[in-house]
Amino acid sequence: MTRKQAELLKFIADRQAHDGITPSFAEMAVAVSVGSKGSIHRLLTSLEARGFIRRMANRARDIEILRLPEGFRRADAVAEERERCANLAEFFRYPALAEFIRAGTTIAELKKTA
Repeated sequence: MTRKQAELLKFIADRQAHDGITPSFAEMAVAVSVGSKGSIHRLLTSLEARGFIRRMANRARDIEILRLPEGFRRADAVAEERERCANLAEFFRYPALAEFIRAGTTIAELKKTA
């Protein structure tokens, strides 16, 4: 899978999880920095050929994600995991840590502020 294909697949999965709809070709083109909707069409065709997505003929925005590459996680799954970790931090009475977790602060960012 190419980098652009992976970017596009992740963008579609995250938008579907967040908004409940598939983004338009124009939105996809902007998100993955390609110059045309034709380039998006080629990327989608290759993702479909590799079995990652299924498109319904003659139906706009109808893309079903069949599988994600190993190691890929949707944005909603990451958010759920972050919330679970924050709840654990609060349970063990580390409210400051819970705040950092909910904010999405990374260890590298914490080291910069120290």
